[in-house]
Amino acid sequence: MQQAAQQFGSLQHSIFWSTPNSVMHFKAFLQHHAAEVYARLCIDRDNATAYLLQQGAHQGPIALVDVGWHGTMQASIAQLLHHAGYVPQIYGFYCGLWNRAQRNRPIAGWLDGAFGNDFLPDNSQYALRNAVAILENLFTANHGTTVGYQNHNGTMVPLLAHSEIESAQHARIIKPFQTATLATLKQLSATGQAQTLLSTDLTLETAFASLARLALSPTTNELHDIGSLEHCGDISHASYLPLVHPLTHPTIAECIEETNKSEWPMATALTLLTHSKGAEKTALTHALTALFSHYDTRTRAQLQ
Repeated sequence: MQQAAQQFGSLQHSIFWSTPNSVMHFKAFLQHHAAEVYARLCIDRDNATAYLLQQGAHQGPIALVDVGWHGTMQASIAQLLHHAGYVPQIYGFYCGLWNRAQRNRPIAGWLDGAFGNDFLPDNSQYALRNAVAILENLFTANHGTTVGYQNHNGTMVPLLAHSEIESAQHARIIKPFQTATLATLKQLSATGQAQTLLSTDLTLETAFASLARLALSPTTNELHDIGSLEHCGDISHASYLPLVHPLTHPTIAECIEETNKSEWPMATALTLLTHSKGAEKTALTHALTALFSHYDTRTRAQLQ
């Protein structure tokens, strides 16, 4: 630990894939200490396996419900159970799956996506692509991400990270949304109607249509409120950015780069257009229209 702190300045130092030199330096450090790293990983593996067995994941068919997108967690759970000598039967239910999920199917087992699946070209799932971060945030639990497991008085319990950003955001936006959603579902279940919504309206088709409308054609208020959600796009939960954040005097190339890497591309594009004018706006419109050429005509019309 001391050597790591000396090498990187702090144990809280963040390393990103976008900084290749830092990644190479980190890999070299891990390789130099491979024996210690492997020993630690074995402990983590055994703790995770013990937790899964405690939860009964090895006892017959189980359902795994998650947001998505590659079936990696399901494959990892299956591998842990295989390593422990069991034959897992895991059925994964997801909001959606990307093409890369296919490589996990032989290991993971059964996978299904509600709004999209890995047999569809990723480019054709552009509505779902725009909704990824929205779904991940609105389905967030009221605790931090799981970083490991430990034995506590004979019971395996998860070790949870803590983020002030996530806690505040959950209380401010996510919990009210989740509470209102559950209240609406309860009323629908009891009476068959909640305001103008009928229980018969609750189909995958209408759900996806609503999700696509929000993701591809947000209102000004939706763009502001949901766009302000701070999101970490990887498992580190170390760096957060608002889903939509305008750049200061960007070039056209910078606008396209920002839109490409955005967690909410269409909202980012609309925001960039709002902050541009004149010849710059005309050029940006052409560039964004080309970038979104695989989107439907109605969605692209917003860029005009």
